[in-house]
Amino acid sequence: MARALPHADAALARRLAVAEARFQLRQSLERLVFPRLDRCTVTAHVAVEGLDAVHSAMAAGTPVLLIAGHLGTHGLPPIVLDRLGIPVQVRTFQRPDDALEGAQGWGQARRRQMEDRLGVRYLRVGSAGDRPRAVLAEGGVLLTTGDGLGPGRIVGESSRPAALGLTRIAWPDAAYALGREAGAAILGLLLDDRPDGPVLRLTPLAGPQPFEAFVARYRTLWRLRPETWQFWDQLAALEEAA
Repeated sequence: MARALPHADAALARRLAVAEARFQLRQSLERLVFPRLDRCTVTAHVAVEGLDAVHSAMAAGTPVLLIAGHLGTHGLPPIVLDRLGIPVQVRTFQRPDDALEGAQGWGQARRRQMEDRLGVRYLRVGSAGDRPRAVLAEGGVLLTTGDGLGPGRIVGESSRPAALGLTRIAWPDAAYALGREAGAAILGLLLDDRPDGPVLRLTPLAGPQPFEAFVARYRTLWRLRPETWQFWDQLAALEEAA
């Protein structure tokens, strides 16, 4: 945490480090029960805002592109959408042939095993099933990341503005262009992992500055609950934007 926030005082860095450690522990335990989640448990424990826009697009035969951020319990949003009847397909940037070594490799292998049991379709970059254009052409629902992939891992065309001062943030230019080309409804997806229960928010990204709209919402949530951000352990340095 000291590397990530070099200008923060020691007390603040310690408080954030403790909060982040608690969140990671809770997240790890929550992911163990993911395969058992059904519509009833999702409806009871997760609030969803903005789902009408997805339903309206699907009813009209319009494809949907969801651009998500790495905030809140990892992997929860696609499960929630799937259990609520949204046949989402997730384009994950973990390649099938990525080397899985050491503790991180063990964690990634466990993640793949978990994903395979969830009932959600994952399109891994470079695999035979990686067909995002076809998903949108067929009127499907595609979810992709809108805030980077970790240290140096950018797949496809992306722009990397200094939003939030996060050196790894990346807006998926190629995916966004694909959505525009397909005439998709394009929405931002952010998970607010509140202490009293998670809230999944879907908001349209329309107008001339969709990235700025996404970042504005991201910035607000990141500042409110920074411990739920997924990239703390992957940055050499982080300076919050003014």
